[in-house]
Amino acid sequence: MDLAGLEVATAKMRPVIKCIAQYLFDHRFKDTDLPYGNTCQNIVDEGHFLAKQYIAEKLKDTDKWGLHKQGKRKFLDSGVCLENGETFSIGFSQAASETRKAITDDSLAKLHEAHDTSDNFKNTMKKLTYTMTDRASNEKKATNF
Repeated sequence: MDLAGLEVATAKMRPVIKCIAQYLFDHRFKDTDLPYGNTCQNIVDEGHFLAKQYIAEKLKDTDKWGLHKQGKRKFLDSGVCLENGETFSIGFSQAASETRKAITDDSLAKLHEAHDTSDNFKNTMKKLTYTMTDRASNEKKATNF
């Protein structure tokens, strides 16, 4: 999961692990000792699914939450903050432009895919009490939806 977070392609995880083990620990793995790219991708996919379900449950159990949106160097970041102070990233995406529309659409899509029904999504959105964005300095209407 850490390698995926560092954007190492799942097909390259095996050679990366072998290289690190060889040069840092003087250990040589056999190919059969490490997962294939498809297995790595399955692990990453399961991790994403579990993380989204966890966040959806946390949002369901809270009375208030906030949405944080940020664009940096063509990457969009979305996060949530619960009323108890817990914060969670709901993902990063690449975008051609960092406009308020792109950031908002991306955040809403990530939230929507974490919910199993549209009613659950609507109930979660009713509890949204604030949004924060870094776009306000150059897009004065960044908080208008």
